[in-house]
Amino acid sequence: MKIGISKSLESAMAQAVFNTAQVGTRCSLKDCLMLQILAAEGSKAFNVLKSMLQDWQLHQVRLRLERVAYRMGHDTASPDLFYKGYSERLIERFGGEGRVSTIHAVTDILEDTTTQSSRIFALYNITAEQFVMQVERSENREEREYEVAPAT
Repeated sequence: MKIGISKSLESAMAQAVFNTAQVGTRCSLKDCLMLQILAAEGSKAFNVLKSMLQDWQLHQVRLRLERVAYRMGHDTASPDLFYKGYSERLIERFGGEGRVSTIHAVTDILEDTTTQSSRIFALYNITAEQFVMQVERSENREEREYEVAPAT
């Protein structure tokens, strides 16, 4: 069975590559990916982050990240090659859980303390560990909602 990436993560990566090419500068490619995940308001990762932050805080995170993502770049790989390699690393790391999604990318980005994303989210007391715990809580809540009550 071949493990792949979700359509929402694939879309976020494609948009990040396009935006990076449009800007014409080097940026932190993980931070650019985080910006795209935050812009894709239907993704699982966005929904988890939204449950952890108020709307105005989420907006502030986007603004702070936009301000630094394109100025603080340090990635030397071309965006296409970076995201191809990054996809493979995510599949290698999280592939045992099925399809790799935005949840896995955000977890990885928040764990990487060299990213501006992890630093900005830390200002709002969101770390990779807290994010993963919130994901587990939301999955448990979804499972309980789908359980069928016994007939009486």
